[in-house]
Amino acid sequence: MQFSVKNFMSIKEKVTFSMLASKNKAHEENLIKDEKENYLKSAVIYGANASGKSNLFKALNLIVLMLKNSNNMQPKMPLPFVPFQFNNSTIKGKSEFEIIMKLDRIKYVYGFKLDKYKIYEEYLYYYPNGKQTEIFERTNVNDYHFTKSENELNDIKEKNMENKFFLVTVTTWNYEKTKPVYEFLTNGLNVIFEYEPLTGFAFERYDMDKTGKLRKFSLNLLSKTDLNISNFNVKNIKITEEYLLSVPP
Repeated sequence: MQFSVKNFMSIKEKVTFSMLASKNKAHEENLIKDEKENYLKSAVIYGANASGKSNLFKALNLIVLMLKNSNNMQPKMPLPFVPFQFNNSTIKGKSEFEIIMKLDRIKYVYGFKLDKYKIYEEYLYYYPNGKQTEIFERTNVNDYHFTKSENELNDIKEKNMENKFFLVTVTTWNYEKTKPVYEFLTNGLNVIFEYEPLTGFAFERYDMDKTGKLRKFSLNLLSKTDLNISNFNVKNIKITEEYLLSVPP
């Protein structure tokens, strides 16, 4: 629904990518309609080369990877901290991440602040009745605040480390309220950077394109991009062992 990042790679100041729709009703077919707010089914980011578009999604992907690997962290093991390099304050500062999501019609806000060796702040809120309710807050690396389930959460916090995410630790110990967010961020969110994972799927679709509809669409698209490509063919051939031996690794 919404993602924000600050001080990461080429991103110095806070940048936010939101799928919350405006009041404009020009493309209603691209809206997911909710009770009070509408959300976009798809969106496009465009801009000049090397303007930081990919780094926004690298930051989003980093959240997923760090949460997935949190239980494997050992004491003093470094975190993947990559700050903005062209300013002394950001190099010595901290990266900040926040993601807002809606799961089963309930809004959640999860965020954290870290450097190379420590997670300084971490928080998770949700809105079960439309009002912000704290699930946990973490400040000064090891200071935690809970409004509910204090005894249970106080026991679990002792099992956490300064370079581990409390969201992961508490979910691993079967705390129910954090499970929806953990499951979404580690299993429900997929970030694809490279084309390679899609090439097999694309070739399969072209091979199955018996009516030529996809081919016609592609040729029309190519004609509008001014690439001087007038035609193409897709062939499905069997690769032999001899051929595989002849190509570089």
